[in-house]
Amino acid sequence: MSESVQKIERENSKNQQRADMQSVMSEPWGRRFVWSVIEGRGGMLRDPMSSSSRTTEYLLGRRSVSVELFDELGKECPDDRSKMVNENLEGLKK
Repeated sequence: MSESVQKIERENSKNQQRADMQSVMSEPWGRRFVWSVIEGRGGMLRDPMSSSSRTTEYLLGRRSVSVELFDELGKECPDDRSKMVNENLEGLKK
């Protein structure tokens, strides 16, 4: 496969990922799911420090994936990311 074909395929893949992300984030169920990954599984807002260095390293690794996803959402669909945060912070206040 030529280098130009590979470049086009990579660009198409990025565009598809961007479209998928925007589609998921445009729906309330999608924002709830993404929040559950970012905060529920990744613990982006939780303190990762533990008495065990291995546990801290593990939690920091999970958190770093959440932060990376959160940043990407800010680039690709900033309005929906803000909406997701507001929806979930409102839920925490109740």
